[in-house]
Amino acid sequence: MSDREYDLVSVMAVPVDLVLRLQDSGWPAVGKNGLVEYLGHLPGGPPSNMSSAAARLGLKTAHVAKIRPGDTARIILDDFERTGVSTEFIQVSEDAPYAFTVVVIFPNGDRSILVPLINWTDVDMANARQAIARARYVTTLPMFFDLFLDLARAAQEAGCKVFVDVDQGMLNGQGQLDQLLAVSDIVSFNQHGFEMYCGGAPTFERMRPLLDRGPEVIVATRAEHGSIAVSRTEEADVPGFRVDVVDTTGAGDNFNAGFLAATVRGMPLAERLRFANATAAIKVMGLGARSVAENTDAVMRFIADHPQG
Repeated sequence: MSDREYDLVSVMAVPVDLVLRLQDSGWPAVGKNGLVEYLGHLPGGPPSNMSSAAARLGLKTAHVAKIRPGDTARIILDDFERTGVSTEFIQVSEDAPYAFTVVVIFPNGDRSILVPLINWTDVDMANARQAIARARYVTTLPMFFDLFLDLARAAQEAGCKVFVDVDQGMLNGQGQLDQLLAVSDIVSFNQHGFEMYCGGAPTFERMRPLLDRGPEVIVATRAEHGSIAVSRTEEADVPGFRVDVVDTTGAGDNFNAGFLAATVRGMPLAERLRFANATAAIKVMGLGARSVAENTDAVMRFIADHPQG
């Protein structure tokens, strides 16, 4: 697949998020008001966040989506251009869903996200198939499971690999997890997702059997405690970096971008985790889901300058 034009193609509607910072430490009580600071309307969405971060890290990426014309399109397209994500598979249409979320950041850097019930899966499959045929990896959210399976099957037909991120509540039970594992190459869980679907905290003993069901690599993040991964030939458990947290939005997406960038470059598993941990750590020190390092050299300097554990 080294001759593929794109290292990563991401697929999903691209929200323009209303980002607010809560002035108090907790949500206001029912019937009460809460003061917030308006931080902006910023493009988001896990698959497109991952593509943007991966592009900054030197990968060739593209995103597939329908977006609405006007200010929404301008914000999305300008940001993709800024980060180096190809927009050749973006379709601007009046029929596209008005995609947005409300991101509320707490003073400690944690966040809550309110997600509207819209048609997040409005994707032109012919357009997506064209993109996938030119890519080494494809990613989308598995919570829209029918779309995920359609894209994964298209990837298999085209000789493209599947990178999927699993959070809690994304899958409907063990049956969907089994289907996901059968069609995926790199499966990245956060700790809560792993505990929900795999019966406990991520450990080598719990992760190894998942490889028998299809994937090449199983990864799990553990917030400030770092990350752990297994492949058919390697195991690695790498601590995180101590940083001052400003905003955790997009930390997992940036971790995944870092892990994929290190994978494409052929790094050993432990180095892939270290590079991904650093990419996520840099992100949480800034506001917005796409506050990532400028390039790979910046990540390597961060690793050299910051202690782990």
